[in-house]
Amino acid sequence: MRIAKLKKELQKPENLSEINTCLKSLAIAKSCQIPRREVLVYYYDALRDYPIELVDYACKEYVKNCVYQKFPQIAELIQYIEPELKEKRIELTFYQNVLKDREKPNVRYDNPKYNKDTSSHIKDVLPSINKGT
Repeated sequence: MRIAKLKKELQKPENLSEINTCLKSLAIAKSCQIPRREVLVYYYDALRDYPIELVDYACKEYVKNCVYQKFPQIAELIQYIEPELKEKRIELTFYQNVLKDREKPNVRYDNPKYNKDTSSHIKDVLPSINKGT
């Protein structure tokens, strides 16, 4: 469940209108003018590689932390996005590794031939346990 949620959060925007919505909200909140269309193209190019949830997060953090009524530079938004993106990727990798570890057998034998497929070894051992030997 957590892996699916993290993968969804790391998806890139489906279209530029999602980024545009975030930038317009930021401009309204900061009471500043949104840049001209020619300039916004650079914002779209830079931000389309990031998950929309993190673009939205960066816009909200900028509104909370910047005291000036100005539209942010691209780098200012990316400064909020990058650490969060790194954190989410680390978390996703952690959960994926935990899931892989669950699939591996917990028992490791001294004899390497038994480590490859422990289920067949257990099947061989079970009849002897049932016989009482």
